[in-house]
Amino acid sequence: MRRVPPTQTLEGLRLAPEAEFKTRMVEWLNGAYADVLNFIDPATADEVSIRDAFRAYQPVGQQPRMVTLFQGLYAAAGVIPEKQTPPRPARHAPKLPPAKRIVRIATPPPLHKPSSSVPELPAPIAGLLATLPTADDGWSKDRRDKFVNAFGTVLDLCFPIQPKNKEASDE
Repeated sequence: MRRVPPTQTLEGLRLAPEAEFKTRMVEWLNGAYADVLNFIDPATADEVSIRDAFRAYQPVGQQPRMVTLFQGLYAAAGVIPEKQTPPRPARHAPKLPPAKRIVRIATPPPLHKPSSSVPELPAPIAGLLATLPTADDGWSKDRRDKFVNAFGTVLDLCFPIQPKNKEASDE
């Protein structure tokens, strides 16, 4: 990854003595958030007012993060008090709905090797077969063609094609 050099503003903040850092940061923030500052004063605005100032920003789904960043930057600059945020609860993996169906896969033994038990399918093939739709659901031609192409590839992966002389020696 190519390293991008910092802007002069950020380099100035990095090199600023402690006594000047917050002043320089406020100057930078006031320039960066000039349009928002037309509606609110970060030192006196409540969270609802700040959120309202960001309502026109896109993408809409990022607006809560924009508000959080704004508040965090102005808190770091000493303009507003830092919020004491409670620790986040630990994230757990989402619970998946129960499976619609259970797929049990059994294959007949290969014709050229008599066997008394059904061999287990290689995991990639079993996984691919588990994606088959039910007879009631069916599928589109495009989805079927994709499955058939994938099946051929997975089959070759699990059972590499042997040279002709190998097959002749097995008979």
